[in-house]
Amino acid sequence: MLGHDAEDADAGPASFVGRSGELDALRTALAARRPITLTGPGGVGKTRLARRVLDSKRELGDSFGTALGLDLPAAARAAAGDEVGAAHAYGAGHAYWQAVGHPPRGTPELGPVRAEFERTARSALGDRAYEEAFEEGVRHGHAQRGRSHAT
Repeated sequence: MLGHDAEDADAGPASFVGRSGELDALRTALAARRPITLTGPGGVGKTRLARRVLDSKRELGDSFGTALGLDLPAAARAAAGDEVGAAHAYGAGHAYWQAVGHPPRGTPELGPVRAEFERTARSALGDRAYEEAFEEGVRHGHAQRGRSHAT
């Protein structure tokens, strides 16, 4: 589901050689709660970069950073036409937002972006299919949180 597409299955540490500056910049922006946009042509590793940061946030038990960071791949998936993936990511993010006691929109700057891409995904899937995918993401998010707190 989140972060485990077939195309990324072999993407290990070697795929991040020389990208420590990008990782640090992304982590700093998330910590400062600044809006983030990853741009570039397809295949350069935008999604892998976002996933790597999310993995580190989860490992640290940073629920706020994880919730905020899940909006990145969710919006990217909605923009790319992967509405089910977007709904899964938004649902998982919702589980993390619940954990930190914030509304799912988190920061005011990201609210309109999130709302636009949620509407895009919901419109393409229909309400029922979107809600089912969203709830699957919520269950996944709660399971991920449970695993990160158990270690």
